[in-house]
Amino acid sequence: MKTLFYIFIFFNCAILFAQDVHWSQFYDNPLFISPSNTGNHDGEHRIITSYKDQWRSVTKAFQTFSLSYDKKLKNEDLRLGAVFLSDQVGDGKFKTMELLLSSSYFIPLNQKKTHNFLTGIQLGWNHRSFDFNQFYFDEQYNGVTYDPSIQNTEDLAQDKKNNFTLSAGVKYQAVLKNKSLFEFSYSTFNLNQANNSFYQSKVKRDLRHTLFVQYFWNYDKKFKILPSIIFQKQGEFNEFLFGSNFQTHFIKKRSTQVVHFGVFMRLKDAFIVKTGLQYNSWYLGLSYDVNISSLQTASNKRGGFEINLRYILYKLRTENKIYQQCPDFL
Repeated sequence: MKTLFYIFIFFNCAILFAQDVHWSQFYDNPLFISPSNTGNHDGEHRIITSYKDQWRSVTKAFQTFSLSYDKKLKNEDLRLGAVFLSDQVGDGKFKTMELLLSSSYFIPLNQKKTHNFLTGIQLGWNHRSFDFNQFYFDEQYNGVTYDPSIQNTEDLAQDKKNNFTLSAGVKYQAVLKNKSLFEFSYSTFNLNQANNSFYQSKVKRDLRHTLFVQYFWNYDKKFKILPSIIFQKQGEFNEFLFGSNFQTHFIKKRSTQVVHFGVFMRLKDAFIVKTGLQYNSWYLGLSYDVNISSLQTASNKRGGFEINLRYILYKLRTENKIYQQCPDFL
């Protein structure tokens, strides 16, 4: 029984190790797309938090939470950021936690900065664990029913694992006519291919190659179209996601309001609908995955719910007050 249990855990962990976390609102998780996106925004400070709840109708849900922060330094060419990630899945409460430090450097390719190149690097700590007591064993069967009070004799080598991870990426962006923007980035994650196995055998964390293309098309002053494509390959697994966001702007004297709507397709897996609202520095995005894969028999076409909250702090403008000098009366 012990040998069969180890084989079962080994293969299930190998499947879990095979893929990193992926988001449906990938365009709003820039530091997961590429370290070169660090600090690449209009403001001084940016905070993004995301939460995803997936496959609740099939098994214990994938629950993923992330929090990221990034900013430009004084010269605005060097940018710094950090990401915290927490993920839990399955009966054994398999948990992944990561703390990533990210940095990028901005290189203008011409004087007007309409063509730019960015390069970035990401270094982090990865912690994985599971709860051994959540599993069931044949030794705990008393002949009539399962009795969790019966002690089992299984002995697992370890239930926690710590590693470091290294990633790098590059990005090209071009400001086109009508202030439209084209972006292309390529990144490779897990460059050091750390050993994630809980046993003496090695299970390397596969390289994750990420290719991302996005176009910001200013159709007019109030309407924008943002088609984007992301392709990711990690080991034997591929992800190809494409679609477009649409934005309608309502600009008032003291506020900017933007309504977002998006439709995307994850090839052979899910159809994704997204909506969002931006009010000045705040943005809230909601999306839902409708499963269309062969798993829909068990999932009832239910996939995952995702929420994204973003805050960007822009430069504070100093108010130029005009003072009139009063004459002196003696």
